[in-house]
Amino acid sequence: MVTATDVYTGLREVTGNTNRDVPFYPGYLWPDAIFDLQTSNLGEFDSYEAMGRFVKGLKPGLVLEWGCGPAHLLRHIEPLDYIGVEGNPDFIRFNQLLKGKERHFLSLDLSKPIRIENEAGLIQADVSVCFEVFEHFLVPDVRVLLDSITLHMRPGSLLLATASNKHRATKDVHLTVMPREWWLETFAKHGLTEESSLSQELMNAHPWNFRPGSTWAFVLRKT
Repeated sequence: MVTATDVYTGLREVTGNTNRDVPFYPGYLWPDAIFDLQTSNLGEFDSYEAMGRFVKGLKPGLVLEWGCGPAHLLRHIEPLDYIGVEGNPDFIRFNQLLKGKERHFLSLDLSKPIRIENEAGLIQADVSVCFEVFEHFLVPDVRVLLDSITLHMRPGSLLLATASNKHRATKDVHLTVMPREWWLETFAKHGLTEESSLSQELMNAHPWNFRPGSTWAFVLRKT
């Protein structure tokens, strides 16, 4: 198991994945990952406090967040080890709260295969997180992303995930809106089984960007 002192040493993606094509993806919307203290609502950051408590209560050694956006979760779970993966090329540049924390992040294309390693080998997280991301991908790319996520999970580890169940009224970048049962079947094909009671706890801790009624929430264990 990678220790807390060396998780960031040599951190890299090894397949040649880059974020070059991300701005051209049909589910991409530039503002979704941008947080700027001068123009954004600080309440967005504060709303992650309950989620931080939930994640810390799972007692993970390493948290790996896929499609981390502004990465509000990081500040609420410190000093836990955290790695965030995001495709938006500007997500760090505009976010003053991430200044000095660049070592935690990789900017990659989540619609293509990803393999993250450090000097100790393949990164494997105790808790993986993917909030408000899956719906932005076409179905074949949802499967690619799940392949990447589960590659970096060890047996028994958890994935905290959401998927919107509604299309957007304007600038609709929700490409995959499916019933809850479809998502559970898709997760199961990737060796992920729902922990129903934890799924409800996850929704109870929801931050500003998802909520009951418009979002499916899942806590899934890798078998």
